[in-house]
Formats: sequence, structure tokens, C-alpha cells
Amino acid sequence: MPYIKRIVCLANSRKNQGRCFAGKELKNGRIRSWVRPVSELPSGQLWTATTRYEDGHEAALLDVVDVTLISPQPEDFQTENHIVDAKTQWVKSGEYPVANVDQLLDDPPTLWINGYESGKGLNDRVPEHMAKEELQSSLLLIRPNDLVLRVTRPWDRKELRARFSFHGIMYDFKITDPQLESEYLKLDVGQYGADDVVALCVSLAPAFNGNCYKLVAGVIRG
Repeated sequence: MPYIKRIVCLANSRKNQGRCFAGKELKNGRIRSWVRPVSELPSGQLWTATTRYEDGHEAALLDVVDVTLISPQPEDFQTENHIVDAKTQWVKSGEYPVANVDQLLDDPPTLWINGYESGKGLNDRVPEHMAKEELQSSLLLIRPNDLVLRVTRPWDRKELRARFSFHGIMYDFKITDPQLESEYLKLDVGQYGADDVVALCVSLAPAFNGNCYKLVAGVIRG
């Protein structure tokens, strides 16, 4: 039987041609566990039409959204997944105050397993077999230190990345927040300050060519 979860939106990121939405459940005024609505497509991506309200606006970061779900659908370390009811319109019930973001933060000692990285990042991937055998989560909301936003051009097009420290460890992840990408990818290649950023939603993506990549799926600004 379908069920409704009220979710504080912490990511509505780019995934293939669609979206990856995730947030924390808000129940009886208290913050609960992470929830990631997914489709029944092999990739789990949501079409943008699914993440829109009746008025046509797409769910934004810190929106409080009522989402109808069909069943839990954990997959390996992505234990937060629930199949979405794509026929039911999402409803915005409010906005979570940015001043209260501290109540949403996670504080793990590390961002999953470190010591593995791509040629473009730092501690930005985990071997597939290790992720599946050792990890039980794929979403975190953190407060970064020394954050720098980097516009790079590794191949034939620009890419936006976040370099930051967390508990004394340096990280460099690709950003898939479409709103931030639309703003920063217009800029020249280089580094940019990020004094207005209050939190990052980081996500561990499904395996690709033997590795699971760590991404910044949502950038919350004050």
C-alpha cells in the first residue's frame, strides 16, 4: 500500500537525463532518517516531471515535500531508496529554515572509505566490492571546512568540483547540483570562494566501471 513521507529536500541533483532526489524525513516535528525516492528504471533516476509540483516548479533545496512512495527498495549500500509513486503529484508543505540546518547535519569520522581517488579528485571513489561489502549508507549532510569551488575543463567541457576538508581530511568531489552548475559553469576555469555555503549533501553513487564515486549532490547556501 502506498505511503507518504514528508521530506526535507537536501538534493535534487542531475542524474543522466533526470534527477536524483534525496532528503531527511520530517515526522512529528522531528528529523528522521534519509529517504531517496527512486523510479523502477534500472538507474533509478527520476524524470524531472516527477519532481515538480502542480504549479510546475521543481522541488528546491530545503523545500519540505510530501512524496507518495510504494515500497522500500534498498540496493547494496544505497539503503535509503524507496520506489516512488510516479502517478501522484508531489506537494510542497513548507520550507525548512536555513538557520536550522545544523539540526540536519551528520558527523561521521570520514566520508565513507578513503584512500581511493580518480585522476581529477581526492578521496572521491570507493572500489565497488568494498562499497558493497562494507558500507550501509550512501547519503550524508556535512558542514565542510576550507571549501573552494573549482571550475575545471578535464575534457571537452567544463566540470564543477568542490574541494574541502572534513575532520582534517581533504576531499575533492564532482558537483551535480544543477542550480549551482548553471551558475558556475558560465565562469572561467579557476577557483572560487564559497563563503555563503552552509552545508553539502554528499552521495555515494552506484558502481561505474568498478568504482562508486562520491558526489556533491546538493549545495545549501545561507
